[in-house]
Amino acid sequence: MIWYIGAVVLSMLFASAAQRLKGKAQLNVVGGTFHYRSSYYFMAVMSFLPLFLVAALRSEVGTDWPIYQEYYDWINAGVKGFSEKLFNLMNKFMSVTGLGFRGLVVLVAFLSCLFLFKAIYEQSISAPLAILVFFLSSYYFASMNQMRQAISMPIMLYAYKHVRDRKFWWYLLWCLLASTIHASALVYLPLYFIAQIKPSVRRYAVTFGVILVTLPLLHWLLEVFMRYTKYAWYSTSVFNVGDEANNFYLLGFLFQLVMFIIMAYYRFTADPKDKVYDGMLNSYFVSLILLLFTPALSQILRVSQSFGYCQILLIPRVINCEKNRTRRIVLYILLVGLYTAKLLYDTYSLGWNGVIPYQSIL
Repeated sequence: MIWYIGAVVLSMLFASAAQRLKGKAQLNVVGGTFHYRSSYYFMAVMSFLPLFLVAALRSEVGTDWPIYQEYYDWINAGVKGFSEKLFNLMNKFMSVTGLGFRGLVVLVAFLSCLFLFKAIYEQSISAPLAILVFFLSSYYFASMNQMRQAISMPIMLYAYKHVRDRKFWWYLLWCLLASTIHASALVYLPLYFIAQIKPSVRRYAVTFGVILVTLPLLHWLLEVFMRYTKYAWYSTSVFNVGDEANNFYLLGFLFQLVMFIIMAYYRFTADPKDKVYDGMLNSYFVSLILLLFTPALSQILRVSQSFGYCQILLIPRVINCEKNRTRRIVLYILLVGLYTAKLLYDTYSLGWNGVIPYQSIL
């Protein structure tokens, strides 16, 4: 775990320096603007490198590592491949260039971190805090396991600026591109419209109540629907057998419920008049609702994770809503404590993502 902690600490330190330099560059100081801007870009790149290198230089780390390695061989042998064509081409490109599966791991790490950091530096109000949330929320560890989704989610987080700016066709283009790497990116398409709904306590309460009342029926309908999709195989596969299969993800639900209440509280009491906050709050609410369906289909957790990915940019906005310095410190400690406790439980107790212990090729 020391490698991961060292990487995120270094990343946050460089991000903090970059954020300060960006502010100075924007002041347009005579004779010093270029210096500040070039230093800002240098620090931003330096903040990118630690997390990227730890992910890129890992060896057999990640639950799905052997699956992707096997698929790499199948794709290049012409046996079979993923339904996502662009990801298949990435595999073939690594074979043609002689970089092999190791090159694919590096490429996935690069693309996932590249789009994530671009989203953070272009859209977050606090780059260091956004990086910390990315780490503590386990999305960093998931990126070493769910390699295709690890690229598609950061792409769509980066594309969220087009939701903010109401540029549908640009957003659609990024969505389609991401879906050629992982088909789950298509679930982001409704987010463009969901993000435009004005949050209200009544709307959230009614939606939550109706879904709870009709949940047994909705579970049955989901199971029936899945039988007629390409994912029908999953219900009888080894991935849906065992103690954790078809069990309600109670801890995750309670954690997200608490987080949503905190997020909603500051939205309705601080009244930030922030459309980005509103849209991401709606997205996080969808993520919370989807967790109710984990007993019917455990893999819906990945769809929930897609909608919850926005918390990387949302949490800094939540903390920023608290103007009282003492209460803001308490809020910061509370959120970091909750995230850390869940991270340790998921990573050590449940062994999720298969990232402990860390192994490097060096």
